[in-house]
Amino acid sequence: MAITKKDQDIKNNYIELVILYFKYRNIYNLGYQRYSVYRNLIRFITDNNDLKFCRTIFSELQKRKLLEKKIVIKSIYYRFNAYPNRYKNSDKRDSFKMKEARFFL
Repeated sequence: MAITKKDQDIKNNYIELVILYFKYRNIYNLGYQRYSVYRNLIRFITDNNDLKFCRTIFSELQKRKLLEKKIVIKSIYYRFNAYPNRYKNSDKRDSFKMKEARFFL
């Protein structure tokens, strides 16, 4: 089943709404969170409980490179970063770990 132009426009409107809400609420300051946190936020913002719909919105945010990914042991955490040039490598704990790792090598 092909996606019509109307459906694509609706999806783009929801994506823009989610991005605008995340920027307004400074979701970047939440730090790295699991997918479930972002799923619940997307469900709240769009008032749509369809999990497939939430996953497509989340995937589109990843394609636009608005989510940074961090793997800790077996878990994956994401951080919303709408301004990648402004907040590049601003997590002090990560940079400290990298410096510490270089010291021991």
